[in-house]
Amino acid sequence: MDSSNGLKHGQFKVLYSNDSKFVEQTVNHLTQEEIADGWQLAMPRLQRYSELHHFSIYLSQLQPHLWPKLVETHYNGETRYELINDSFYQYTIKPSKNDDKIKKLFELISKSSPDIKLIKPLYKNLEEQRIKGWIMLKAKQLLNSF
Repeated sequence: MDSSNGLKHGQFKVLYSNDSKFVEQTVNHLTQEEIADGWQLAMPRLQRYSELHHFSIYLSQLQPHLWPKLVETHYNGETRYELINDSFYQYTIKPSKNDDKIKKLFELISKSSPDIKLIKPLYKNLEEQRIKGWIMLKAKQLLNSF
């Protein structure tokens, strides 16, 4: 979907100086593969004229640096997550029945010395549930490296 300024959803333009001339660059939202590889966008400051981009994602797709902002609430027996803001990106997390397992997998793969024996059965179970996202890609990378 193109916006009125010719940008796709999640894209933004930055202006930077390069050898005493200004260059305009279009920046894309990171893919799940790039997130799994450890990339993180250096976000410019939100300006008054900046366009907000909203994404509705699953927990397995939430970027690692945003996990500390994750706030879980319960309403009428249902789990919900508060809106997460990251510069001019906003994320709504869609709850799923596998969120507790995803949280555990995130905890395991985030350790400096991941325990492969604990990651493997959890990964296989989530894979059977067809869970997608950078968390699954990172767990698979760890499993393949041992």
